[in-house]
Amino acid sequence: MTVGIVIARAGSTRMPNKNGTLLCGVPLVGWSIIQSMTADKIDKTFLVTDSEEYCKIAEFYGATPIKRPTWDNMVQGGKSFLFGMEYIEKELGLEVDEVVYFMATSPLKMPGEVDKMIQAFRDSGADTMTTAAPIKETYVLKNCKGPYWDRFKTKSLGDFYFGKYQITDSYWKYSRMCGGWGIGKRYFLYNVWNTDPTMDYDCTSRKTDKKTKVALFPLQDWQTFEIDYPEDFDLCEILMEHFILRGEGSKVYGNEIISNGERLIMALGSRIGNINQLFAPGFVFGGDKWND
Repeated sequence: MTVGIVIARAGSTRMPNKNGTLLCGVPLVGWSIIQSMTADKIDKTFLVTDSEEYCKIAEFYGATPIKRPTWDNMVQGGKSFLFGMEYIEKELGLEVDEVVYFMATSPLKMPGEVDKMIQAFRDSGADTMTTAAPIKETYVLKNCKGPYWDRFKTKSLGDFYFGKYQITDSYWKYSRMCGGWGIGKRYFLYNVWNTDPTMDYDCTSRKTDKKTKVALFPLQDWQTFEIDYPEDFDLCEILMEHFILRGEGSKVYGNEIISNGERLIMALGSRIGNINQLFAPGFVFGGDKWND
């Protein structure tokens, strides 16, 4: 069995209720659920979350919610995936062969692309495959301390900072990883999520395995964009509408379950900006409000 597991937590510190905020008329977490539910090669879709509101969104789109405890903000996503896997196998008694994993903050997937990735993974013979975009020219600088050193403390784009060249290349030798979705064999991912794997990396100690070859599924560069900040929603809506939806909404994926929020966007016939801007300042959709 191939399962799709979407993870989304309610406790975003940078943007409260981020995963429940509407993007092109659909709650952000809803896009990953739709993309998993409409993939022919995925047998069953689950949402692992600590939010009752997100559980309702999962049920609306036909996915099975798995309610987990609320954990500390520093807990990594692997713990949620592991919680979901153990629930699926121990509580539901399902035998899983492959896991397609989705982070709710990476919604920019073309119709049919999830199925293409699954087939590419099976053809590759690899244990795991992640999504990435080949880069024509790569210039990576290491940040040096300066006025713009800390994004959380300094947000003025007029400030300057310093850097030192670390990687320079102009001939497609590097790729930008999209950590938001991928696939792996059950036994491999279970080990990754349950242990400290050699292929994983530790951002604090700067230890990175540079020897293990990783299977990559190619995307366009704009598809690696992930939503972290409120301003990301506007940019992501432009990309989503222009390159993917083109006025058709979630129906481009073959989805037939349309929320009232999405119907409103489609009825207007043009992009109006983030739908939350239609309402009182600071108002964010949550619970059933996204479908009122």
